[in-house]
Amino acid sequence: MFEKRLAIYTATMKFLASILTSGRVDRDEEHLWSIAVREAKWLLNRDLEVYFYSELRARALRHEALTEALKPVPPGEERSKMVHDQSKLFEWFQSQYDVIDAKFAPFLQLRH
Repeated sequence: MFEKRLAIYTATMKFLASILTSGRVDRDEEHLWSIAVREAKWLLNRDLEVYFYSELRARALRHEALTEALKPVPPGEERSKMVHDQSKLFEWFQSQYDVIDAKFAPFLQLRH
């Protein structure tokens, strides 16, 4: 069971890293991550399942929607607000490494 939980952790960290390194949400990466974390409801707990879909995925999709919506918007107040919102989302993603570690810690302890 440890290996399956570790695979979900690794997929989540890779998904987060892909967002932070590219500044975008790649739909293929998001899809692969969604498949990898489907087992969370059986292998982890409800808190992580909710975090994956209501927090991480929802913000990833919002970030990508803002990226696409920004393309045709000319400089001005509206664009500045959208850039600010996107920047706040990016800051949230940056803070998630420690959050993910803390959420997974009870499930990735090796017991001897």
